[in-house]
Amino acid sequence: MKTTTIILCFILTVVSFSKHVADTENATISAFRFQPLIQQIDELIENDLTKHQLKTLPPINDEVFVRRIYLDVIGRIPTYDEARFFLNSTNKNKREKLIDQLLDSEGYVSHHFNYWADILRIKSRVSGNISGMPYIVWVKDSLRKNKPYDDFVKEMITSTGSPWEKGNGATGYYMRDPGMKEDNMANTIQIFLGTQLACAQCHDHPFDIWTRKDFYSMLAFTGTVSTREKLGMQRINREVVQKYRSTSAEAKQTLRRIRQVLGQSVSSTERTTIRLPKDYQYEDAKPNQHISAKTVFGEELVVSSGQDPRVEYAKWMTSPDNPRFTLVIANRLWKKVMGRGLIEPVDNLKENSKASNPALMELLTKEMRDQKYDLKNFLRILYNTKTYQRKAYTKDVNENENYRFPGPLRHRMSAEQVWDSILSIAIEELDSKKGMNYEDSIQYKMYENLKGMPSAELLEYAIKQTKVRERIKPVQEKVRALAAQIKKAKQQGDFKKVRYLASEIREKRNFIEQQMNDQMMDMKKGGKRQGDKNNIAFVRASELSSPSNAGHFLRQLGQSDREQVQAGNLFPSVPQVLSFYNGFVDKTLVGPQSQLAKNMKKVTTVEERVNVVFMSILSRLPTDEEKSWVSHYMSESDTLKKKGDSYVDLVWVLLNTHEFMFSN
Repeated sequence: MKTTTIILCFILTVVSFSKHVADTENATISAFRFQPLIQQIDELIENDLTKHQLKTLPPINDEVFVRRIYLDVIGRIPTYDEARFFLNSTNKNKREKLIDQLLDSEGYVSHHFNYWADILRIKSRVSGNISGMPYIVWVKDSLRKNKPYDDFVKEMITSTGSPWEKGNGATGYYMRDPGMKEDNMANTIQIFLGTQLACAQCHDHPFDIWTRKDFYSMLAFTGTVSTREKLGMQRINREVVQKYRSTSAEAKQTLRRIRQVLGQSVSSTERTTIRLPKDYQYEDAKPNQHISAKTVFGEELVVSSGQDPRVEYAKWMTSPDNPRFTLVIANRLWKKVMGRGLIEPVDNLKENSKASNPALMELLTKEMRDQKYDLKNFLRILYNTKTYQRKAYTKDVNENENYRFPGPLRHRMSAEQVWDSILSIAIEELDSKKGMNYEDSIQYKMYENLKGMPSAELLEYAIKQTKVRERIKPVQEKVRALAAQIKKAKQQGDFKKVRYLASEIREKRNFIEQQMNDQMMDMKKGGKRQGDKNNIAFVRASELSSPSNAGHFLRQLGQSDREQVQAGNLFPSVPQVLSFYNGFVDKTLVGPQSQLAKNMKKVTTVEERVNVVFMSILSRLPTDEEKSWVSHYMSESDTLKKKGDSYVDLVWVLLNTHEFMFSN
């Protein structure tokens, strides 16, 4: 028995060592594969700095690196355990290894969804009954699979069919702007080709070469796109329509909701011309004149007979031979990593736009093509450069100034990064927690259950739903009455009655929910309750409604309203400070169930607990000066407040430091 145990221990030791060696070798191979290119990028930066009589900033230490790389790759600070594991590691390739690990994590999907949601203006609900959930799922899935960027864009531009069909979420690109073809075209050119044409919708561009005719020539490629499937809307035949007219108002309303879901679809014709507006005012064409599809840069594409013109349009746009397409995404990602583009603004290139380092811009554009638009590999290269791993430049840079990149530019965390970082201090395994599942949504269930149903059965189903609503209506009224009684009982301080009434409300709400679930699932059994049984409020920003409600912590921190491209606000404000004041820190971060509190309980002395707080929030231990200050404050507070309150104060102070709020 003893011999067997020794042999088993030996085998486990060998396996563990082999895995360690394999992991080390993989990280080394990953970095070594790109080493010549990484070195070339650094040399181009250093040569440019020397040319302008500037110097590089010094390299960062491991404490700064671990915090920076977590924020930049997965959008949150490292947890207490993650930071300690990295800082205690003696692996000489631990930085390269961590970069690879984070790029392959679910956190990468979460953070980069937020990034693309700002660019693509993704919303959970667009308008009326149009849901953005299928689009959200598709974007996340594309990031998870590391879909090549050219395919990612191509699929959006050529998307067809119902957004509720599994795997067809790319149609959300058009569903985002229903009936707004001009706006969709302007956003497409701005996002993917870095050219702002919005002005040319109404008149020749006042500050650039683009004309109103140019705009409509481009619009001809997507001008026939419709976000309503007319045939699908006409599925109810004449016989049923007659019966439909004689049904109740509630049944008609239910049927309209069904038709809205089944009718949501993207379609396009093969037409390649478009009519100019009746107010067209220039001599190069006449009002209402039909003009042919032509790219804004002058190319005329050959569209085969019977083919959707969007196919050739997407092929042209994403082609490696289209210099703007590749340059724009390379420049965007350089800005995301380094804090500023080589060309600014990244989405308003003009004929005279020049990169601050033309040779580097050319190299990055070439490498994006060579990597076949693999965004993870492109990011992997940039994160492994010495330039990225230098101290951040902390001075202000004028928007018209050419920044030379002695190190990355210091920038404030986005709203989503702040939210996710705060939650990661409190909640264990945050990245694995999910919010709403779109397959649990009413619209998805309705589409799956009803998409192949004959029109006569649709009507019968609508009538059946109406009967269910009639059953639950008096129960809903009772719930409202009970809620009013609870409010009155609270005012009177009768909390025994409050508990009794609350129990009664829960019972009635369960009945209502069961009835609603039954009406959705009566044709296909199975399915889950919508949402997460855990506290859905405390999940990553990418799992919440997109964007969050106006009063949410995220919006107060500057989250974009998703009406314009990249409209997030990085400036501090009074509401942000108040958000930290109103009990969020005490209840969420230092509450007894928080991960921070659990980690503090594992140690015994005040010094050790302070170390836990610093490592959890700033990814480092306190300096001697900070230790002295905290120790003095803790001893003084003994006579004034509970020791636990002192830790709350310490957490609050650290969260409000520049070191926490900025990506250093």
